[in-house]
Amino acid sequence: MPRPTPTTRRSLLLGGLTLTGLALGGCSRLSALTDGSGGSSPSGTTTDTTSSPTSASSSASASVDASSTDADAALVEECHTLLLELAALAAAVAARLDGAQAAAARRLARLHRSQAALLAGATSDSAVPTVRAPASASKALTRLRGDETAARRRLTAAAVAADSGALARLLAGLAAGLSQAAVLAPLGSGADTLLRAPAVADLGTPIDAQLATEGVTALQDALAAEHAACWVYASLGAATSASTQTVQYEAVTAAEATHRARRDVLEAALRGAGEDPVGSAAAYDLPSLRTTARVRAEAVDLETGCAEALGYVVATTTGALRRWAVGEAGGCSRAALGFSDPARAAATGLLS
Repeated sequence: MPRPTPTTRRSLLLGGLTLTGLALGGCSRLSALTDGSGGSSPSGTTTDTTSSPTSASSSASASVDASSTDADAALVEECHTLLLELAALAAAVAARLDGAQAAAARRLARLHRSQAALLAGATSDSAVPTVRAPASASKALTRLRGDETAARRRLTAAAVAADSGALARLLAGLAAGLSQAAVLAPLGSGADTLLRAPAVADLGTPIDAQLATEGVTALQDALAAEHAACWVYASLGAATSASTQTVQYEAVTAAEATHRARRDVLEAALRGAGEDPVGSAAAYDLPSLRTTARVRAEAVDLETGCAEALGYVVATTTGALRRWAVGEAGGCSRAALGFSDPARAAATGLLS
């Protein structure tokens, strides 16, 4: 699916932006596993990614409070500038490095420029910033790592603060891209470090019992995706040798535990909102898992499918629940990168 270019600030803030990227579209294997179709969300409800998931009717009528729109416009401006500055810093750091590290820093600069371009149509014209890196290669890398971490936190906070669900989802995807980049050269040691599954966060606060219908639907979709992931990862574990494929076996079993924990959080959130959580299917269809590459590919598809579902939770909820979903979408994104071919691993940073 081609990535459209945002046209105006208002079209972005009203949700008129199709979000593509993170190796997943509506035709993911996870959709096929959960409902047998290629274009539906896991619960079977059709998802239209060309408009804000918060409400098709409200997006169509586009009655947005001016102060909310202005606040979102300010977030877009800030994040656009932030990404341009990161791109400039990565390019400056590349000049301090040699060989593969320099090439990796240049790739990072290109990633941030492409991320900033997604916001460019919704911002005023911005000059490309000039950033100087420390003369020492080690100090330049330290500066870059610190700025990347700070930017990831800021993008997460911006996603939580956004009034537009579509904007929140986009910013969450950009934050996920920075999470992926943090373990790739030159910032980290490589995608294989991602095979250690991140812990699932606890929401820690009660869920609003008046959660909007769209939010309930998104939570049920995400839960259906997690049910499928738990079942499929158990099958992937059975297809992986614990003695001859130790690293992959440990990664698969850790991922299964992560998805079980996330499933439990989603079930608790739905019960807290007075809803009955959707149950697991009796079984799910799987392709042949005879090769290591096939197992890893299935794991990548599971993670990207769950990230997609969590992206809609981001778009249709607020507060603590949205913050949780932003973090978990990033966790799925990192896990997908970890199961990818290390030679081809690259941060993308968008939720399809």
